Amino acid sequence: ELHGEYLFWYDDGSLLLKCRYEYGKIHGLCYKLYEENGQLMSLTKFINGKSSGIYNSWYRNGHLYSKYWYTNGNINGKYYTYYENGQLFKIDNYVNGKKIE
Repeated sequence: ELHGEYLFWYDDGSLLLKCRYEYGKIHGLCYKLYEENGQLMSLTKFINGKSSGIYNSWYRNGHLYSKYWYTNGNINGKYYTYYENGQLFKIDNYVNGKKIE
């Protein structure tokens, strides 16, 4: 059973993923990095193994790719997606993990 900090590495020794586990469940902030520059790829929070709160992901150039919110493991609310130049592409809406048309 995993408990404590979990680190996963690229073949070249640079950090890929850093998360924390409590009694076998991912808990707290978890982030993923790009190999070539160490830039954040994604950042999310987990509570007792389920995504909770804001999720962000970025392009390699550092501009935001997407931003949305989790509640009890399900996407809820506005889901923002951006072009690589940082301009807003679209906004979708989700309720309990389902896209609302």
